[in-house]
Amino acid sequence: KAHPEKEERDAIASYESAEYNTLAWRQLFAKDYDGAVNACFAGRKIDPHNDVIYTNLALAYLFKGDYKKAEGVYLNYRNKNYYYSDKPFKKGFLEDLKTFEDAGYIKANDPEIVKIKQLLK
Repeated sequence: KAHPEKEERDAIASYESAEYNTLAWRQLFAKDYDGAVNACFAGRKIDPHNDVIYTNLALAYLFKGDYKKAEGVYLNYRNKNYYYSDKPFKKGFLEDLKTFEDAGYIKANDPEIVKIKQLLK
């Protein structure tokens, strides 16, 4: 038997979680890396299946200089696909790095960026 109330709650949670992910993305561009980390955790708490948030979490850790935490996220998800789609994390991670390179926020030859890209090959 269908449970429309639960389905509606799940849909709302998914939407709210996605909004936190969008907030985290904007905070990364604003260089509010702690805020981005907090938004990622808030979004995950609302919808544990919204694992795409980990792409922003990895960037937040990397940009705030916590390479080990960033590396842990990249290593844990690089060979997985997003829960809600078939898109590989590896592709999303690399696309995000390119977006920040193209915007001038990071340099492709930065040693930590080079190391992360090597992990994602």
